[in-house]
Amino acid sequence: MSMRKGLLLVAVVGICFWITACKATSTQGHETDFTPLDSIIQSWVSKGYYPGASICVVKNDTVIFQKNYGNYTPDTKVYVASAGKWVAAAVIGAVVDCTDLDWNDAVAKWLPEFSGDAKGQILLRQLLSHTSGVRPYLPEPRVDNYNRLDSAVIEILPLDTVFASGSRFEYGDSPCSLPEEWLKLR
Repeated sequence: MSMRKGLLLVAVVGICFWITACKATSTQGHETDFTPLDSIIQSWVSKGYYPGASICVVKNDTVIFQKNYGNYTPDTKVYVASAGKWVAAAVIGAVVDCTDLDWNDAVAKWLPEFSGDAKGQILLRQLLSHTSGVRPYLPEPRVDNYNRLDSAVIEILPLDTVFASGSRFEYGDSPCSLPEEWLKLR
């Protein structure tokens, strides 16, 4: 997924949150009009930005809007790539607030397979702020085919660090999978 498509997807999700927030503050009994959102998504699919899309907005355990576009169905599985990073960071932040997980925990504390490796000393906050120093994972010449967090961790273990953790910012995908794997261990 290109950066442009990823940003568009994030925009759609943001619009959904905005719409549901607006509904929550609207007058009792008035329903949200999803026509503007529907038009935007339909135009993106029609212009070829995406082969399709599915959206489902739920409020208080009730589906208030659901629609599929293009060749997508409710069961279509897609690679979300970077579009899920902010969600993962928000969930991890909530876990930090409610448990003994801490922003200054080192990788090796929760993933002992990293003990004795420089990556084991990287802190949770560095993983989520792209300051970990772990080289971005580049799947060439083979396909990036891992679809589970534990297999992502196996791919990250042999990667080199390219700078000292905390010393600079470098956008990448690999480090974000590590704290997501920690959550499974909780």
